Amino acid sequence: MIDVLADLLTRLVAIFPRFAHIEPGSRGLSSRRGVYSSLPPGFHLYWPFWTKVQPYPVNRQAMSVEVVRDEGGRPVCTQLWLVFEIVDLVLAAETSADWGETIDDVARITVIMDEGDLREQIEQQLVQYGIQITDFACVEYTPRVMRLEHVGSHAVEA
Repeated sequence: MIDVLADLLTRLVAIFPRFAHIEPGSRGLSSRRGVYSSLPPGFHLYWPFWTKVQPYPVNRQAMSVEVVRDEGGRPVCTQLWLVFEIVDLVLAAETSADWGETIDDVARITVIMDEGDLREQIEQQLVQYGIQITDFACVEYTPRVMRLEHVGSHAVEA
């Protein structure tokens, strides 16, 4: 009998409304029946039976991306520093499971493709994930080195 009452009490407590506190510099991601919404910092009341609330830092964050070789196996850029902010938490949650992995992948692919201004290209790619680059630096850059061998009167790439 006590087990039944304890189980009933546990189930009742699970449906009572709860409070979530979102710290400054963070936003809350609310998922209600599969639909995301963003919550500002502060206290929020929610029903745990239908809703999940998870805080995420959205203010300035930094990360390092290491890229060693381009598509031809040649050294290109060995380290990028990216400073970013999450500007659209709902879009970021819907399009990416891990923001760090997404930024790392986009930066590596952009460096390997090497079709112009790296910062501009990375920024354009990350807009679709709700992420904005606020600062960028290529810390160590290794120019493409080609070894030329002299064959007859023409030099050829080895």
